[in-house]
Amino acid sequence: MANVSAYGSSIPIYTTWTAETVYSIGDYVVPTTPNDRLYECTVAGVSGAEEPTWDTEINSTTEDGTVIWTCRSSSAVINPLIVTLDTCNYGGLTLCEVWVKSDISATFDVYGSVDGDNWRWVDAITVPYNERTDRHQGYHNAYQHLKVITSDSGVNEIEIAAGA
Repeated sequence: MANVSAYGSSIPIYTTWTAETVYSIGDYVVPTTPNDRLYECTVAGVSGAEEPTWDTEINSTTEDGTVIWTCRSSSAVINPLIVTLDTCNYGGLTLCEVWVKSDISATFDVYGSVDGDNWRWVDAITVPYNERTDRHQGYHNAYQHLKVITSDSGVNEIEIAAGA
């Protein structure tokens, strides 16, 4: 019987600033010349015709046309992460292993499903603050689908493996 695995990591992807563009509160941009910072739109509006001189002090603001940007750490906002493993084409392997990592205190919720549509919460795996070591949990269950989710905004990794 074959082994199968799924892996995912959260990777920050930000839009590069552009001139004369409408920005909404909560939008994030990076300067056209990277400076290890990202900027959150905290007052909506239209960016100026020329790129502003970006203030690089965390939580400071930069005026840009009618937009106000607030300087953030480049690791401050990262998308949530979801990894799903489907073992149906591998005989419905029921022995699964889950490894997780995070650079912040994070909780990873584990869900199982027999059909891939109806999910049931199985467990939670917690990573203590700023501990990049693996957290591991093994499962022996009847689910052919396993899904691991974290909504915590850190640099997160999830790996799910199944085998005989």
